[in-house]
Amino acid sequence: MSETTIPKAITFSINLDKIDKNEIIQGEKGRYLKLRLSNTPNSEYGYDYLCAQQVSKEAREAGKDGNILGNGNAWDIQLGSPNVNKRQDNGQPAAQQASSNDDLPF
Repeated sequence: MSETTIPKAITFSINLDKIDKNEIIQGEKGRYLKLRLSNTPNSEYGYDYLCAQQVSKEAREAGKDGNILGNGNAWDIQLGSPNVNKRQDNGQPAAQQASSNDDLPF
């Protein structure tokens, strides 16, 4: 089995104005926004990761990509550890789609 390299931290900034509010999910304990970090080792801007909004399965099947919200960097490479309690499901909270007229609280 190959050894995994995991950073101790990843910091990133996102542009809140680019969030597609239709993809905010209402859960039992609050509203959620699913994000996807993709490694970008050849980024011309020097970032380690790209942060995009993850879209629903239906939207993906319709050919829609998530909005690119920002970028980030990894810190303390090889000092992190994988979580031994990883969820076996898709990690999505039990939720319903939020209404499109719902405003962000910030």
